Amino acid sequence: MVGVLCSLLPRQVWGVWRFSRCVLTEPIAMSNPALFANAVAELHTSLELEELRRLLKAVEAMAGRCPADKAVGRVVADIDILVADGRVLRQADLGRPYMAPLLDELGYEVL
Repeated sequence: MVGVLCSLLPRQVWGVWRFSRCVLTEPIAMSNPALFANAVAELHTSLELEELRRLLKAVEAMAGRCPADKAVGRVVADIDILVADGRVLRQADLGRPYMAPLLDELGYEVL
């Protein structure tokens, strides 16, 4: 799945990428029992944060995500920026149990 999403990224997003393995996890606070595929990517890019965020949302849409999906427990693709320029943007996501091993694969430690 990671490879498929990356193939949808516009060329200007490509910089230096590293990926963890992908793990399947149970949904959190959702009624849909479908497992989620989670991975961590490290990206070095010259894009501004908001431009990168906009492009990642476009990739989610190209993968089939619709604005109304979350309300009905459907998540086709969800790409979040957890840390940017050393600043934690999504602390709750970093604390999820599956994150520590994935971050460790890339040489990061969750504090």
